[in-house]
Amino acid sequence: MTTARKFDTRATYAVYLNDDGQAFLYDGQAWNHALGEPPGLVDVVVWTGGMILALAADKFIWSYDPIAAKWTKDPVASNVSSLSVDDQANVWCVNTSGEVYIMQAGTPLGSWRLIWKDIPAIAKLPPGGVWEYSVKAGEWLSLIVRREYKIPANDWETTNRIIAQVKSLNPSLNVDHVEAGQILQMPPKS
Repeated sequence: MTTARKFDTRATYAVYLNDDGQAFLYDGQAWNHALGEPPGLVDVVVWTGGMILALAADKFIWSYDPIAAKWTKDPVASNVSSLSVDDQANVWCVNTSGEVYIMQAGTPLGSWRLIWKDIPAIAKLPPGGVWEYSVKAGEWLSLIVRREYKIPANDWETTNRIIAQVKSLNPSLNVDHVEAGQILQMPPKS
């Protein structure tokens, strides 16, 4: 489930992926099944205007337009291993070759730009001790990382590197959804 952020055009929304790979969108009043989703969805995030972006088991990205009630396969992205949306409505994805791509807010589906090649498959931790962080209501992972590690708001390369480290310390973590009270293992501050 993803909670509202400052770029939203709607006051409240959330997206939920159940164990059967079905996506549901909360429109502020009710949960609505995003019918006709591709089989085997493994992750979902909410993009601008309540549009759902989903990663399917076949490693392709799909979008769901709640107004048109239609799923569309991204014409470019393939072999995707992770998907995330930052608080500026930019979509980030990492492919199985270790390349990081961004699709900036306001661009059409498929407008991916290569940001970083050959990221390490396993994040390397800086020296020091791992510590725990208790998630508070209304927080999301990129906010926590930028605040705790004192990263400037526009430095997404550093933010995503530390998020990868957090993911390696918390293998079952859904980086697009952290819940209040959840305890995260955090990499050392250097």
